This record gives sequence, C-alpha cells and structure tokens, in this order.
Amino acid sequence: MTGFVLHPLGGVLCHMAIDMGFPVQASALSGLACRAGQQTADNQRWAGPDAAREEPHLNFREEIVDQDRDRLGRVDPEQAESQATESSRRDFLRMGTMGVAGLAGAAALGVKASPAHAMRRAQSGRKRVVILFDSWNHMMPALAREMARRDHDLVLGDARDEELVEELRELGAKVEVVPGTEDQTNPDTFQKLVDRAQEVFGGFNSACIRTGTHVNASVLTGEEKDLDTVYMGNLKTVFYALRAVLPPLVEQKSGQVVINTSAGAMRPQPAQALYCATRAAANALVRATGLEVAAHGVTVNATGTAGMEYPSYLHMVGADESPEKRKEAEAGFPMKRFIQPEDAASFVATLIDGTATGQTGQFYSIDAGWSVV
Repeated sequence: MTGFVLHPLGGVLCHMAIDMGFPVQASALSGLACRAGQQTADNQRWAGPDAAREEPHLNFREEIVDQDRDRLGRVDPEQAESQATESSRRDFLRMGTMGVAGLAGAAALGVKASPAHAMRRAQSGRKRVVILFDSWNHMMPALAREMARRDHDLVLGDARDEELVEELRELGAKVEVVPGTEDQTNPDTFQKLVDRAQEVFGGFNSACIRTGTHVNASVLTGEEKDLDTVYMGNLKTVFYALRAVLPPLVEQKSGQVVINTSAGAMRPQPAQALYCATRAAANALVRATGLEVAAHGVTVNATGTAGMEYPSYLHMVGADESPEKRKEAEAGFPMKRFIQPEDAASFVATLIDGTATGQTGQFYSIDAGWSVV
C-alpha cells in the first residue's frame, strides 16, 4: 500500500495544525507531501517496529464504519460529518508535510485556523458561557478579553468599565452585566450571577471568581477586627462563590471553576500572617471541594498571583513613581520582571475554556517564580 512519509518536524507541525483546528483535507495538501514507497516500511523507519501494527487497526475501524453504513443504508448527517472530520485528520497525519512548508502551503491555500472551542460550538449548537467576577481589576479584564476571543459569552459581576464591555461585544461575545454585584461579602452576589446566566443563556459552563481583602497584620500587630476582615474577604467569599456556582454544574455533570486566591498562601510573609493564613485556608477549601465534585465531571482549581503589573500593586511597591523602586522590586523575582495580566489570563483561560479538564483540586501560582524561592 502506497503512502506518505511523515517528516519528524512535519509531524510536530501537523499535530500543531490539528490542535489549532486547521480544517485540513488530505487532497488539499497532497502536492506538499513527500510520497514514499511502502507505508509499513516508512512507519518502521520513523516510528519504530510497533508502528507497523497500527495501520491495520485503522483499516479495521474503517471497515466497521463501512459495514455499518451498508447495513443501515443511510448515515446521520452529524455522524457523517464527525466521521469525515476524523478521516481528514487521520489522512493529514498519514500524509505529513515537510517542516514549515506544510503550514505555509496550508496558508497559501487559504486554510484558516478554527480553534477547538469553535469546533465544539459547531457540534453543540451554542457557545460556551463563562461567569467572571470581578471584571475591572487585576487579571480580570485581560481574562474577559481572552474568553471572548475563545468564543465564549460572558456574565460579568462588578463590571465598572463600560469601554471594556463594549470591546468584548465587538469581539463577538454576548455580554450580560449584572448590577448590584459589587459586594463580594454579600452571599447573594454570586447567586445573582448564576441566576442571570440561567435566565439569559439557559446555564453556564465555567466560572472564574477573584476574591480577596488585603490587611497587613500579624498575630502580634493585628487586632481581632483585622482577622474578621480577612476571614470574610478571603475565606467566606470563596465559600459563597462555590455554594452558588457548583450546584448547576454538578447537576449538568460538567463544568470548570477557578477561584483566584494568592501566591501568598504558598509563601507566608511575617507581617501578613492573617492574610496568608486565610488565603491558605481558601486554597484548602478549593482543593477539598474539587475532590468532592470530581466524580460529577466538574473541576475546581485555585490560582494565585504575586508581582502582577497592575495599578494597585505598582502603587504598593512604589513602582508607579520610581523606576529605581520598580527595578528593585523586579529583582526579587526569579524572572526579574513583573508578570503581566495577560500572563495570568492566558493560563487561567485554559482551565475554564473546556479544553483542559484533567486536573482538579489544584493550586497554581503565577508569580514569576516568587513562591518557590
């Protein structure tokens, strides 16, 4: 049987193209492939002796599909589309391309990237919906933009930036701004977001909730009221958020939740004992809850940042007024720079866009290496 050699670099790029969602047909790129002799010999040369035994399995699956088609006399359109997509991807992998020439040729033929989430939308018939709280500070504006780019509609709590909302709509997202959601310590705040998502979109798929209240106080310097403040802002708010967003996701047997806490939970600071302790407690709550709902197809993870370049932090370290202080502050991070909101947003988006569902009950620190030194 005659086939095509898959160049090692071409194989990597082929996988990249498929992961990016290129709707590539074998016939469209056949002129770019390298024709080989026997497929079995080529598989052995590039992938080792085990590869030769894989091709018959593919043929066997194809024969089963053919037999079923003959037996039924007709094929459901959605099933046919799914089989055609799988076939084209398999053909693309068999065919291969020589390094960059393959992707360049695809671009020359007018092939456009179609992200995996857009492909899922085409299959499910509707866009995914994400709840974000808040949407005006820290990484959250960048995350809102990223989720809109990833083909999500959005339900926003504590939305103070009207220009951002308009920008999200221009990106193609339907945006629901929920009023009366500024107070994270109000148990009703997060339920309002869930209710709006259900009313307008019929439900939601994921949520990212950023909670937190910062108080510089330790056991020796703080007062009981300081402990009450951070207990409410850093722990009870997480409890309120999880109590609101999880029941619908558990009921539908799918969903992803990220609670943003702080990298300070991983690296306690002497003058911030109350803050770090309540952040660590929130992480424990997230981790235990993630295990509790794991069997229901729902993931719950936490993220935390340190050294992010946004106005409040820059002002806190004096970097907004003094280049020297900025340089001094950045020197305290292994990466020798502040992280950008987009750094965190890109990472968190992958945890809630439906493409990464193999981790739950985890805490991820996004801090330029600060928490591990």
